Amino acid sequence: MANRNKAKGTQAETDVVNWLRESCGFWDARRNTLGGRFDPGDVEPIPAAVPPIIISVKDGAEGAYCPHCRQKRELHQQTRLFGKWWGELVETCERRSPLALPLLCHKRAGRASPEQWKWYVPSEHLGRYRMGPVAITGSQARFLMLRHVSRWAKE
Repeated sequence: MANRNKAKGTQAETDVVNWLRESCGFWDARRNTLGGRFDPGDVEPIPAAVPPIIISVKDGAEGAYCPHCRQKRELHQQTRLFGKWWGELVETCERRSPLALPLLCHKRAGRASPEQWKWYVPSEHLGRYRMGPVAITGSQARFLMLRHVSRWAKE
């Protein structure tokens, strides 16, 4: 690929799909192609799930919290780029299904497995008040996805 950033993003999405297949048991996990304004999300663990699980994968240099500003980290103020990422994911979920489980996965430098990357989920999916995105671990993201699937399979 000629575009280095696109290649990094594609590789990160592929890593997440492989992790979902090998570690989480989502054998049908797939990467979605770009959909323009109607983008379905980067990765879906179960393509036909209703309501869906939508994962947005990012491999950007700027993470959720400002790395050089201690005060912003302590106040949990997000950077503009993270706010843009989160806004796009929420918009995608609202368009597809209000009951969708949105997950934002941000690749961490020096960590090979998505299990060790940063994952973000809306606080209401953790049984908390609506406070915005909450950072979780890869194993917690796996648990939430499995719980989401089993909850809606019963109903």
